[in-house]
Amino acid sequence: YLSISPTEAVSLYLVNDAVVFLLNESLMDAHIAGLKYNVITSDGGSLLLRFSGYNEKLPLLVQRVCEGLLRLDIDESIFNLAKEEALRDLRNRE
Repeated sequence: YLSISPTEAVSLYLVNDAVVFLLNESLMDAHIAGLKYNVITSDGGSLLLRFSGYNEKLPLLVQRVCEGLLRLDIDESIFNLAKEEALRDLRNRE
């Protein structure tokens, strides 16, 4: 079990949200076809990928998500969206 600092945890949380923002738009067709994916932040400091759905296109979804992660480019606008989402989530937990 890895332990990460609070700063690392928040950074990972923001990266997670940014990844979801970046990938969701390009993968809308997969969602319509009943395929789903999740990018999950683990307590150990890593991103976990979960895929679900029954369709012959599932391997293509896995490939597109992995390619999206490899060429990830988080610009300031995406970072700000992720930051606002994180702040909303934290406020809702109060």
